[in-house]
Amino acid sequence: MVRIDTVNREPTPIQEAAYGTADILLAGGPGTGPVVPLQKDLARWGLIGNLKETKPGSRWGEGLDVIGRVLVTPSGLQLVDDLRPLLKRADAPAAKIQVHFMDRTDFPEAHDDAAGYFDPDTGGEPQYDVFVQWEKNLGRRDFNKPPLQNLRAGKSLMAHSLFHEMLHVWFIHAFPGAGTGHSGGVTHPEFQKRLDAVIKDLEPLDKRP
Repeated sequence: MVRIDTVNREPTPIQEAAYGTADILLAGGPGTGPVVPLQKDLARWGLIGNLKETKPGSRWGEGLDVIGRVLVTPSGLQLVDDLRPLLKRADAPAAKIQVHFMDRTDFPEAHDDAAGYFDPDTGGEPQYDVFVQWEKNLGRRDFNKPPLQNLRAGKSLMAHSLFHEMLHVWFIHAFPGAGTGHSGGVTHPEFQKRLDAVIKDLEPLDKRP
């Protein structure tokens, strides 16, 4: 029998793809299936926000799934409830958060390598727009730096980005004059506490079918 030396031999692209597929199957796969929020929780969300846009429009359902993923977490629902009184305005309708999903290249403004951003960054405005980039599902060999290394489903990563940007809207109202929650590598303790909490809430969803 001919011996084949495989020492130091790099896998082919086809082999890499097969390994990645095996990783997903053996690990049960990232939790990419839709989640279904309770109707009462969808109503709570409707008081403060709505899905405004997906590019392309054919991904509207996926955008709704990402919002749903936020709404089935305790952290997400708490944020929605905390935002509601803060978005009220004297003698004017309450402000709303409009959510947009698209590739980063379609963002109306350039934001380096940010996975999302919000605008405007001042309190008391009638409307806030949150932009979140589409994310792909990650295999176990795909690098994802801490603290998101346990999130592999694209929808989970997007849900985290959506929560993050909504948290900015909360922060500028809850802590007026204190910035947006983080700047120059320094994060406000309360902002970081809530980010840590939502990651823990999303991790179980990420491991479901």
